[in-house]
Amino acid sequence: MRALAVLTAVAFAACVRSSPAPSPLPVSGGSRGPTADAGAVHAATAGRAEASAEPSRPPIIVLVNALQLSRSPLAVDATSAYWLDSVHGLARAPKMGGTPTAIWPEARDARFLSHSSIAVDATAVYFTYDTSDSTEPGRQRLIRYEKDTGKTSVVAEVAGGTITSAVVDDTHVYWIQSGFVLRAPKTGGRAVRVVSGRISDDETYIAVDDARVYWTPWVDYEHQQYDIRAATTAGADARVLVRDVIRPHALIVDGEKLYWASGAKLMAASKTGGAPMQLAEAHATIGG
Repeated sequence: MRALAVLTAVAFAACVRSSPAPSPLPVSGGSRGPTADAGAVHAATAGRAEASAEPSRPPIIVLVNALQLSRSPLAVDATSAYWLDSVHGLARAPKMGGTPTAIWPEARDARFLSHSSIAVDATAVYFTYDTSDSTEPGRQRLIRYEKDTGKTSVVAEVAGGTITSAVVDDTHVYWIQSGFVLRAPKTGGRAVRVVSGRISDDETYIAVDDARVYWTPWVDYEHQQYDIRAATTAGADARVLVRDVIRPHALIVDGEKLYWASGAKLMAASKTGGAPMQLAEAHATIGG
């Protein structure tokens, strides 16, 4: 699995202060996407923007005009990037750049909110969207779209609430809803609670690997202090891994480490716990 946070890493590499840029990080899962950079909108007419005058930096590839992306999340698999926008609905484009394809245009009429999310695995795309309008509350749905057949199915649905932070492992899709981390089989079935407690639908992030689920509950909401915690994917053996994190934005994992953004800093820590380390710092706040 590859996370939508790959786009965050690409955008981050263009603005970090340190040089040369760190190697790209392997990532897993999926989450809410970053806000598009206005500079990328200007560069989109050229189709490819070179990183600033530093010879060590690789070129930045503009996948799609950021005016269409708005605040859409984005996820990638081995060959393609996937996102939601009001022009294409659920869309896809080659990772190395190319013409976007509308693969599920029915999503064009949906509202794409700051807490919308998208995840992808080898066979399907999972995404949330809200059918509300200005006069009538609607339903937010978590949809599974099968890449080969184009078939869609509803994994979860809620009226008057939100579904956020969708991520996947080999067998289940996980998300946040009404203060709980829930999970259900990818192919459909009953949703069950995994963990709860101090979980914000808009500001808590989750990640998952083959054994554990990781999340960021608030500790002192007024001062934007959070922990990073972990439990088994069934919700057992919950523990605190990192304490007193200042408003983390996004959360991803690889084989050994957790990664998140905090303000303008890109941070990492061991998946078994311990002191966090700063990997790089940007010129501006990363994410929301």
